[in-house]
Amino acid sequence: MVLFTFHLFAGGGGGLLMDAILGHIPIGAVEINPYCRNVLLQRQCDGFLPTFDIWDDVRTFRSDNPDTAPYIRGLQERAGELAICGGFP
Repeated sequence: MVLFTFHLFAGGGGGLLMDAILGHIPIGAVEINPYCRNVLLQRQCDGFLPTFDIWDDVRTFRSDNPDTAPYIRGLQERAGELAICGGFP
């Protein structure tokens, strides 16, 4: 079974890199720090991480936000094969 992962408070992506090593498929992340988001984007560009959406604020990443609601519905459709991960500061 394929395991998809979504990371809250992703930081520079240490957990995402481990997912890739373990064969899990990262499909999204939320990180408020601009420097950390840039690190994640660079790791995608360098091929260390697959391409996925990176959101900038967990407070606005909500199902009642029209900008994020469609994405969240997509996550809910994968609920049986999705792990929500968090690197809380």
